[in-house]
Amino acid sequence: MPSQSKVAAAKRLGIRGVRQADAIETLTAAPSESRDVIVAFDVLEHLSDEDLNRFLDESHRVLKPEGRVVIHTCNAGSPFGMLMRYGDITHRRAFTKSSIEQILRAHNFADIRCIESAPVIHGLKSAARAMLWKVMRGFLRLWLLAELGSAQGVILTQNFLVVAFRN
Repeated sequence: MPSQSKVAAAKRLGIRGVRQADAIETLTAAPSESRDVIVAFDVLEHLSDEDLNRFLDESHRVLKPEGRVVIHTCNAGSPFGMLMRYGDITHRRAFTKSSIEQILRAHNFADIRCIESAPVIHGLKSAARAMLWKVMRGFLRLWLLAELGSAQGVILTQNFLVVAFRN
């Protein structure tokens, strides 16, 4: 779902070259190995299976060697991840750490890193939220440790970031 307000915000921040367009059409028109980074924030969860595969194929083709794709998407592995998945009727899917790694590997991406999308501190309220999140995250990790015997590598935020490099 395109967002002109996000484009306007990027321009206010001085980010050049930002425009609203169809991601797959833009990638298809781009020359091979012509981009260092492709950023897809809140995009993948909206794509059909066919478009998701096209997007990842085209991203891989367009990235320079050592280029990377940066993704922000719904986390089905979060205890509250389905709030994000079903909070927007245009969402078609949510990913777990494992499922996003599987599809990215299938499209020849490597060195895949999944990162929690934790609250960012930018004032007193957000500092309080970040502190509360750390406490709650500790309890959730303890719950997983009790149930599964491990909480290693678990991503608990409703959304998460993924960075993957062109293989």
